[in-house]
Amino acid sequence: MIIDCAHYKDGSRQHEGPLPLDEAARRYQQDEGFVWLGMRDPSPGELRQVAERFDLPDLAVEDAMQAHQRPKLEDYESTYFLVLHTARYLDDVEEVEFGEVHVFSGQNFVITIRHGAASDLQPARERLEQDHTDMLEEGPAAAVWAILDKVVDDYEPVIAGLENDVEEVEVAVFGESSDETRRIYFLRRELAEFYRAVHPLLQPLEDLVSNEHPEITSRLREHMRDVADHVKRVEDAIATQRELLTSILQANLAVISVQQNDVVKRISGWAAIITVPTLIASVYGMNFRYMPELKWHYGYPATLLAMVLVGVVLHRVLRRAGWLEHDPRWEVRAASSWPRGRCSPSASARRCWRVACGSRASCCSSASACCSAPTGSGSSRSTTLSWRGRSGSSRWPSSSSRAAWRRAFRRSARSSDRR
Repeated sequence: MIIDCAHYKDGSRQHEGPLPLDEAARRYQQDEGFVWLGMRDPSPGELRQVAERFDLPDLAVEDAMQAHQRPKLEDYESTYFLVLHTARYLDDVEEVEFGEVHVFSGQNFVITIRHGAASDLQPARERLEQDHTDMLEEGPAAAVWAILDKVVDDYEPVIAGLENDVEEVEVAVFGESSDETRRIYFLRRELAEFYRAVHPLLQPLEDLVSNEHPEITSRLREHMRDVADHVKRVEDAIATQRELLTSILQANLAVISVQQNDVVKRISGWAAIITVPTLIASVYGMNFRYMPELKWHYGYPATLLAMVLVGVVLHRVLRRAGWLEHDPRWEVRAASSWPRGRCSPSASARRCWRVACGSRASCCSSASACCSAPTGSGSSRSTTLSWRGRSGSSRWPSSSSRAAWRRAFRRSARSSDRR
């Protein structure tokens, strides 16, 4: 289906409303300027009609009839065939919807074919007609630049939405929520598909920026270079989020393992408490004839008292060792979950905080000192390790725990230096 068809000359549109296909073909062959024809999900018959009137290459037309093409730039003597992948972030389902834009560019024409959930190219056309009329004098290359700029600009909300999802997963992994492995997997899949849409676009843009295309002026080449720079930034952001998701997945598996060990410890602790009274009862339940305690007047209450005392002693010992309840002595919190420029709520309790920021570190024991500690800026991340005693008390840890704390912090600082 033809969405719009216009003839541009001397930096302006030469008519109101879309041109008929035959009139567009006539102006393309006889008049100066260029024709920009936009189509969306055309049928094979419609595409063949356009190909006949504009002398499009047969192989490129065959590719344009089908979606799922790799981003590329092909040179067919007097015609260029460009394939772009578009992306749109769906926040309600946390998915990225992809589409394709196929562009035929010749000396006096530009034909765009949209497949699927592609970006709306009407804003790109209006931008050229209203804000960049001087760029229209550059010819079809200006229309190609406007299309590239619109498609690449639409990548920014997608990477922003994915980054927000990754941060939510990062916070949830260290919280008390359910297993996040499934969500991490689907986010990795979305990032991988987005990478396959963005990365192959770098080579065609480098070709357009180079001096191999004399029809592209130096002013237009600067605009192309800006688009290429945006694509590189998006690719770097995708690579960063993929690496971060890998680390989050490993941390998630570690947290699950720690939680399972915690459950096993609690089960083992209660089993030990139950085992000793059970052993005593089983010994005196064997009913041997020669057992002196069986004839003792106070044997029954003494046995019950011994069971209770042993159970209480074991309960206190195992509880102090942290085997009967969740012991939140160590907490790892994502600094990105706190408002930037503010301390965490636990800082006011005068506990010792280790704040790691790159290769710098500080230890503070008050809210004011914690607020003045370096927390990083920009896109850098920091991780805060906090000590919390049992039931949230501010009791200082033992010397052995502090030594283990220092060793863990030094390893974190060394890994930050290597990065």
